[in-house]
Amino acid sequence: ISDDALETLYAEATAAVVPSFFEGFGLPILEAQAIGRPVVTSNLSSMPEAAGEGALLVDPADPRAIHRAVMDVIADANLRDRLIQAGFENVAHFRPETISRRYEALYLKVLGARSSERA
Repeated sequence: ISDDALETLYAEATAAVVPSFFEGFGLPILEAQAIGRPVVTSNLSSMPEAAGEGALLVDPADPRAIHRAVMDVIADANLRDRLIQAGFENVAHFRPETISRRYEALYLKVLGARSSERA
């Protein structure tokens, strides 16, 4: 689907539920957080790192745990608000300008170490 249609789907959703057993990175988590949706995702693979504090983590093999987490997000406005705010903060860590600054610092550190090895 188009990016616009995807954004509309996220915006209309009560929550994003991503109980995957494996994700290469967890982009759907970040997409949902960027649009202001609370997230329920699994506690496996890259999902906890991608989600940060902006998601409820569940065992993807436990349907009851998934159900409880979704119902908690629906029923608890304070929890929803906390997850949404934490999601916005989490997404900031993955902005291109933030990532490029991290790479620059890493490259400078590596180059600095190599320069001192030559001396």
